[in-house]
Amino acid sequence: MDLLAARTVRNLEGRLWQFGLNPHGYAQNLRKRVTEECWTLGRPILVHYMDGTTGSGIARAIDADASLAMTDDDGAERLVRTGDVGVLPVGD
Repeated sequence: MDLLAARTVRNLEGRLWQFGLNPHGYAQNLRKRVTEECWTLGRPILVHYMDGTTGSGIARAIDADASLAMTDDDGAERLVRTGDVGVLPVGD
């Protein structure tokens, strides 16, 4: 456990150091990696907003502020800044 913790701390230190050297470039690279690895993009989603309402549509992109861009079921473009997002199963 100590070895795992030590490696985790070293890895985090390295990432923080790289971020400190070039915050803008590091953030751009991180956004690119998140976008490439995000399984949700392009899939039908259900959003539970903080006010208790829900919405559904297709997840489209991760914006620069880390919000989720989606096209809702009526074709309107929306940004999800706070809420729980779940991927819907594809129906037959």
